[in-house]
Amino acid sequence: MDFEDACDIAEDLQFDLSGEELIDAYRERADAMVPGEPGRAVFLGYLGEFLAMAGRPEETRCLRGGGA
Repeated sequence: MDFEDACDIAEDLQFDLSGEELIDAYRERADAMVPGEPGRAVFLGYLGEFLAMAGRPEETRCLRGGGA
């Protein structure tokens, strides 16, 4: 999946889901992709943003490789 397709899907998810469902959807999409795939970075970015807004900075650090 390319960057633009991933951005479109990520934005569409925001219209359909909220809260924990949205966080789970971003995580599932990212986990289903191969590391290094352009679309994966999009979903990880959105996931990190929504984890931070949900007051879960420890999980955001894990996405960057700084966690346990």
